[in-house]
Amino acid sequence: MTISDVIELSLVVALVIFLTLLLVALVPKAVRWFRGRSWSSQLPHPLRFFAFRGGIALFAGVTTFVLVSAALTLNSHRPPGEVTPVIKVQGSDGPTTVHLGMNECGDEVNGTVTVRGKKPARASIYSDQDGLQPIPMSPRGRGRFVLSDPTSKRGLLSCYLQLPVVGGSSGPVTVKLAAGPETEVDTVASVPAPSGYFDGEWLWACPAGEKCPALATAGLAIEEGAKQVIVLVLAALFGSVIALFIGEALIEPVRRRLDRSPKD
Repeated sequence: MTISDVIELSLVVALVIFLTLLLVALVPKAVRWFRGRSWSSQLPHPLRFFAFRGGIALFAGVTTFVLVSAALTLNSHRPPGEVTPVIKVQGSDGPTTVHLGMNECGDEVNGTVTVRGKKPARASIYSDQDGLQPIPMSPRGRGRFVLSDPTSKRGLLSCYLQLPVVGGSSGPVTVKLAAGPETEVDTVASVPAPSGYFDGEWLWACPAGEKCPALATAGLAIEEGAKQVIVLVLAALFGSVIALFIGEALIEPVRRRLDRSPKD
């Protein structure tokens, strides 16, 4: 949905509410006009009559525009199209494990790769942001690396993180992601979903001899709450409009009967 679509939807909502308010208010007046009541006696202040209902409709349209725009902003970005980063390992005849640590969306990600094998291990990593970089490996087969900008925007407070694809390993591969204290992993939106969770880390397991690209979706827990708030505000808005309709249809005639002078 583009911004022009949002504007068009907001105008339609405002117009429908305005016409509905007018219809609810004018139909009883039209009935009384057929019975002999003049329009001037029923509408002593026509400008105020139309302005009041126009203001309500305008408020409803602006509110719709703001809330729909906010909803689109919360979830308006697509996942990255390329599968990077890629880790190449050599000398691995056992399991390979990649640990990733991300505090919040937009932060750099610190990672370690652990290679089990009989030969001295070597490893390198390629990403679109950092290019090809060697990973210095210790004699125990462990190396550290940093991804400077690995996330891509998903919404206002969430992001996509393309997990590294490991090549060259003859054993199974496990990628582990530890999120910050204010960040959570959306297991439903991650593709594929994590295969497990242990000791504060989400796990993605890949069998030996296969390459398993994975896309983790993470973000602040407050974003889901923001979507719920938008739904509640929309419900409250339309509830208020319905209450106005009821007031026009039921309460206003009763009030006029009570205010009518004895000679009428």
